[in-house]
Parts: sequence; structure tokens; C-alpha cells
Amino acid sequence: MKHRATLVLLIACLFSLPAFSQLNNGGLYSYFGVDADTRSNYMKYGLQTGAVASDDWFAPSLSGNNVIDTSNAAYYRSVLQAGTNFSFNKRMLVPLYSKINGKLWLDAAYGRDFSAAAWYSQRCRP
Repeated sequence: MKHRATLVLLIACLFSLPAFSQLNNGGLYSYFGVDADTRSNYMKYGLQTGAVASDDWFAPSLSGNNVIDTSNAAYYRSVLQAGTNFSFNKRMLVPLYSKINGKLWLDAAYGRDFSAAAWYSQRCRP
């Protein structure tokens, strides 16, 4: 009996049912816009579009918060527009595990990776 139970358990683990966890059409979850844009209080995709009160990754607004710290954004923009190719990382605007408007913000990070192809084309021209 033990062998049969072990065999059934092994088969159940190897052939588990598939599960899907992706959002197909965006939405507003926990006051956060999951819709492939970066603006607060606006939904580009989902069941509800247009002006919607929500938080998002970057651009803050009157009733929505930005998750990523956007301090020194003007500096980063000017350096990138000048053609300098560099990488940087930004963390969440508030400390880890902060409660913002009754919602727990766990963690967030944004990173811009150095693009070697752009750097090479600017500096290694024949």
C-alpha cells in the first residue's frame, strides 16, 4: 500500500495541472494601474480606460502616487539627451513595506542598462 501511495503522489507531482497567472487585458488592482504605461490616474488598456484614479510606476498626480523615486529625473534626462550612455538604478520612493493609503508597498526597483552597441557606435567610428 505504501508503494502505491508513493507512486500516486509521484505521478501527481510530475503531471500537475497547468496554471495561468498572467493578466490578459490589464486592469486596476490594489489602486495600481496594470496597463503597460507609466502615468498615474490614466489607464491605457483594460476594462476601464482613460482617466482613472490610480498609482503607477513614475508620473505622480494629484490623487495617484509614483512608486519609483523620480528625484534627479531632469539630470538623468539631460545626460541621456546629450548622448552619454550610462546605467543607473532607482529604488522605491518610500521605505520597504510602507503602507500608502492603506496599501502595503513591498518593493520596487527600476534600472537602465548600459547599451554597449550605442556606446560603440558613438566612440568607435572608422
